[in-house]
Amino acid sequence: MRTPRLHTLIRRAASLVPLVFAVVFLAGCGQKFDPDELTSAFLSQDARESERARKTILEVGDEMSDRLISVLRDETRRVHHQACADLFHDMLRTGVLRDFRANKVAGVLGDVLRDKATAVPTRHRLAQILGDFRVATAVRPLIAVLGTEDAQLERASTESLKKLGEIAVEPLVAVRDDPDTEEAKRASSVQALQHLGEGLASQLQDPESDQRVRAIQLLGQIGSETARARITVLAKDADARVRLAVMEVLRTKPTEAEREVLFSAGSDADESVALEAGCALAQGGDERARDLLVRAVSFRQAGSRVRAIQALGAFRGSGVTESLLPVLEDGDVKVRRAAADALETLADKGARAALLKAIEAADQDPRVRLVCARALGKMGSPEGIRKLISLLILKDTSVRASAIEALGEVGPPALDALLECLGQPPRARQEGACQALGKIGSALSVEALVRVVERPLATPGPGAGDTGRAPEELEVSEADVQVAAIKALAEIADERGVGPIAQRLAADDPRIRWYAQWALIQMGEKAEEILIDQLDNPALAGPSAQVLGVVGDERAVRGLTPLLQAPDLEVRLQAIQAIGRLAGQGVPVGEAKAALLRAAQEAPVGATADQSLRARKAALAALAAGGGPADVSTLVEWLAYETHPEVRFAATLAIGAILEGRGAGPGDAPSELDLLLRILEKEPALVAGLAQAEDKMQRQVVLRLGEMGHLKALPAIQRLLRQTPPGEPLHEAAALAYLRITGKKFEAEESKP
Repeated sequence: MRTPRLHTLIRRAASLVPLVFAVVFLAGCGQKFDPDELTSAFLSQDARESERARKTILEVGDEMSDRLISVLRDETRRVHHQACADLFHDMLRTGVLRDFRANKVAGVLGDVLRDKATAVPTRHRLAQILGDFRVATAVRPLIAVLGTEDAQLERASTESLKKLGEIAVEPLVAVRDDPDTEEAKRASSVQALQHLGEGLASQLQDPESDQRVRAIQLLGQIGSETARARITVLAKDADARVRLAVMEVLRTKPTEAEREVLFSAGSDADESVALEAGCALAQGGDERARDLLVRAVSFRQAGSRVRAIQALGAFRGSGVTESLLPVLEDGDVKVRRAAADALETLADKGARAALLKAIEAADQDPRVRLVCARALGKMGSPEGIRKLISLLILKDTSVRASAIEALGEVGPPALDALLECLGQPPRARQEGACQALGKIGSALSVEALVRVVERPLATPGPGAGDTGRAPEELEVSEADVQVAAIKALAEIADERGVGPIAQRLAADDPRIRWYAQWALIQMGEKAEEILIDQLDNPALAGPSAQVLGVVGDERAVRGLTPLLQAPDLEVRLQAIQAIGRLAGQGVPVGEAKAALLRAAQEAPVGATADQSLRARKAALAALAAGGGPADVSTLVEWLAYETHPEVRFAATLAIGAILEGRGAGPGDAPSELDLLLRILEKEPALVAGLAQAEDKMQRQVVLRLGEMGHLKALPAIQRLLRQTPPGEPLHEAAALAYLRITGKKFEAEESKP
């Protein structure tokens, strides 16, 4: 127990602590201080000690920021958060908090503000002072607390956002325009933006043009009626940059009054302002923009002329085409391109002469020439079509592809000229004509394209008309032309093209064979009947079967089934694979199952080992896709006697797929070991209806398990040994399997439980 005197001494010593700290903290310039002790003193419950520490921290300044930030991030010290915030605010006001540090501090204070566990008075204070930091990190925390039920917090946050000024505009607009924003927060955002708009309005009178432009842009983002009305006043500002900023804002959903301002600005002495006003009116469909844009076509800046031409392309009527014709001779290629595009859109036949002249210009840009030719072609001009066709022989693939695309867009007016090309050299033009006809897609071109497909395939190399070819011309073979014709027929998808294409399935050229298959697949059902008829043709049976495996149905299965016994082993294999693919698509294989089972069990006569293996595995894969429960027992009985490991594996997969349901993959099927054990256990789904399930087949299964030598089979073999009398064939087979697995003879006693 303390004595009164000792208690008094302790109390006096404690009273000296603040003095000691003050001596240390307020020592002369250059004296060191202990940040931990200073922080501890500031957080002390002793008011005088805390105040002295606060004053010292203000003198020390920025060096204490990290210590105070750590307090703000400590949830156990929430009671001190408001004091820390006020101290940072004082540091900011007295200028001892550097700018980069202020940005970090505002972010940390914002985190505390967002934290709903923070005391309400502290949140109010934070919302009140954050605006004084004037940094971007203060914006989003203040926006985050908008729309709350706390009216005082709402007012404080709004006032702080107003202090932050322009840096708060874009984030507030984003929240306002976000469809997921809650209605209360959206309303608060609108209110905050209105306050900011009032503050920005004063900047519209700033003597510096840059400040006025910035204020216009920000008020344009706010977009309220009041903000736009204030902006409109500056449409006649002395500085063209300011007037241009006004036009850029007014182009978005202008009101009737704003359209009048835009129309007036369309005659502005500054080209940029006049053009922006004209484009803004054009964007809203105002017919008065036509005359303004016609004037702008002759502006000095090439970029301005391009924009004017692009906007003018949306108008028709007096003076539009006439204003664009001279521009086809403009010195800037981008301007000429824009003019050609616009004239193509307008499709005014009065532009024919100028378009032809542009095409024939010696140094003309290829794109301008192409667009002008396409425009003429769409008008039905033979000159334009001929020009496009003349580009089909070029090596430059971009120009050639564009010409083909253009002829496709010209459509029926180009048909006659393109059909003529199919019988005339050079082959490059024939190939391009086929491609263009495919894009047009007219049934009128089918017969001509069929004639191309049926032509004898010439020896590779330059053909008639290819000799003397210019260096820029493309070299094309007869096979290339036929491939293009086949692809065109596939695009047109007329039934008249199926038979000739099917005949090319036996072509010598592998590319023609491949594209013939591709084309028939594209034509789908239209090709099925003819392909089934082709199955009787030995030369076409195999490739026809391949295609039918993709596009066929039950009729195709019936047609393919006889081929399962075809003397040509490759044809047989393709038929098996085709039926398997159809089965995988859910097509019933019907009567083909019996033939598939035979194909799986029997090696084809005269087949090599590789051919036999491929055929048997393909048949089992087809059964896996198309077989049913009734086929399982047949496969099981056969599996017991099969010796080829790959075929056994394929059979196991087939049985497993049927058991697990059609479409089951290898990962879903049981292993061969598991399957054999299930057979040994006489699982009904596997052995139902098998007459030999009790004797010979079971012996084969047991022997196979012994050959596999897996310990997992041992319990089943032991049970069989205990259940069958010694001397019986099944018991002897089990004993041999036991010996192979364990390396020793079976003794009845050791297997007892």
